[in-house]
Amino acid sequence: LPAHAVGRHRIRRRLGFVGAGGEQRGDYVVGVDQNQSYNGQPSAYVKSIVGSPSGFGGMMQSTSAAEYAGKRIRYTAWVRTEDANEGGGHLWFRIDGQQSGQTLGFDNMDKRPLKGTTSWQQQSIVLDVPTEARALAFGFFVGGAGQMWTNSARIEEVGADVPVTNMLTSKPAQTAPK
Repeated sequence: LPAHAVGRHRIRRRLGFVGAGGEQRGDYVVGVDQNQSYNGQPSAYVKSIVGSPSGFGGMMQSTSAAEYAGKRIRYTAWVRTEDANEGGGHLWFRIDGQQSGQTLGFDNMDKRPLKGTTSWQQQSIVLDVPTEARALAFGFFVGGAGQMWTNSARIEEVGADVPVTNMLTSKPAQTAPK
C-alpha cells in the first residue's frame, strides 16, 4: 500500500485515505495501482468506470488541526492524469471549524485542474490554519471521465513568503497567522 507522509504521520490506504464520491459513487473506482509508481512506491488512484460518469470520484482523509493551528501549511502531492478531459484532476484541501459545516479555508484547484493526459508533476495547495480550526480534510478527485493517480502526499509548515491559494478569500493573505 502506498505510504503518504502527512506531518509526522504515515498514511496508508486502509488507515487513512478513503473513497469519496459525488452524485454517483458507482461511477468510479478507487484503489492502489502497483503499476503506476512514483519514487518506487505504488500510487493511489481514482478512475471512472462508466462512459459518462456523473459528478466526481476520489479519495480523502481527515486529521486533527491541533498540530497546525496558527500556521501556514502546504498540502503537496505528485499527480498524473489520463483522459481527464472534462472536469480534470484536482487536489483539494479544507479546514473545518468547531461548528458542523463551518469551513475556514478551502481550495480544490477549481481554476487550475489537470486536464487531459499528463505526466507526473508536483501540485500544491497552501492555506492558513486559524487557531480555532478543528480538522483538516484533504484528498484528490477526478471530475467527469478519466483517471488520476497521486503519490508522495505530505503536509508541511511553510513561511509567510509562500502565497496562500484559499478560494474563500478575495485575495491571498500577505502574512502567515500569528
